[in-house]
Parts: sequence; structure tokens; C-alpha cells
Amino acid sequence: MLSIIIPEMEFFDDDTQEFIYIKETELIIEYSLLSISRWEARWKKAYINPFEKPTLEETQDLIRCMTVNTKNVDPMIYKVLPDDAIERVNDYINDPMTATEITHVKQRTINKKVTSEEIYYWMVSFGIPFDPCEKWHINRLFALIEICAIKNSGKNNKMSVRESGMSQMELNERRLRELNTEG
Repeated sequence: MLSIIIPEMEFFDDDTQEFIYIKETELIIEYSLLSISRWEARWKKAYINPFEKPTLEETQDLIRCMTVNTKNVDPMIYKVLPDDAIERVNDYINDPMTATEITHVKQRTINKKVTSEEIYYWMVSFGIPFDPCEKWHINRLFALIEICAIKNSGKNNKMSVRESGMSQMELNERRLRELNTEG
């Protein structure tokens, strides 16, 4: 989680032609699967998309979706976030949030759109519990998914060619017996 203090400020809203006063506010945010999922439900598109950068409005809304444990946040806060606050959020988003380094495979970069539902599917496939993992920093969750993929790929390759052939022969013989046929 990241805590950001937005100082009190006064600004002129061009839309309403009024001066707006914002009191000091603490935003507590987390960049998680849950927050990405909320954002995608609103915008109806993949947040993790290397082909399209989010607009300023979409970025402000992602920060709103990332806000947790903060009640009664003035919605105008997200429109007037200071540059240093946005920079801190970007640093937080890009932080790996794990000590795990996967060095024996090339560092994977996401080169396709990935929706929150696909990430939930990966979690189901690897038996990763939603609670608490959907609240983890998304980069930490990706590291866990990557480790599961590596470990599971090793399980499939442990059988030698001879063992695989023997296993297939045994399976065929069992099926012939069960079906009471000669082949």
C-alpha cells in the first residue's frame, strides 16, 4: 500500500466557473488485481495493454479505483493530484514488490492485452487463492504466477521418453481390457 497526503488547495474549475476548496486528504492506495478489475468494469477495456496508454482521465480513475480504506474522498481530489503525487503513484506501480528474481528464463514482457479475468483464470489454474492474493501488488502476483508456471512446466517434462512410452502402452492395454476389444 502507498499513502499519499494531498495538501489543502484552492483552484478554479473551468467547467463550473467556480473556485473549489479541497481540504488536506490522505489517500491510501493499492495497485492490485482487485483495483484493476474495478477499473476494467467501469471502462470496459483491458488496463494491461501495451498497445494503448491510458488517458489522463483513465489514469485519474485508476487511482480512484486503487483507493482503499479512505472514506468520503472528494472526487475532485483525483482531478487535481499534484505532479509529485502522480510520480509517487507511478513509482509504486512500477515497483516489483518482491525479492524474487526469475533469472533462468528471459524476463517476460507482456506483449498482449491482459484482462483481470485472464489473471483470475491463471490464479484458478494454479490454485492461487483469491483472498488474499487479489489484494497483493499486481507485480508480486505476476511473480507468483510466473513461478507456478515454471514449476508446473517442470512437472510435465520429468518423465523420460522411455517412461512416457511405457505409460502410453500401459494405458492402451488397460483401455483394451476395459472395452474388451483387440484394438
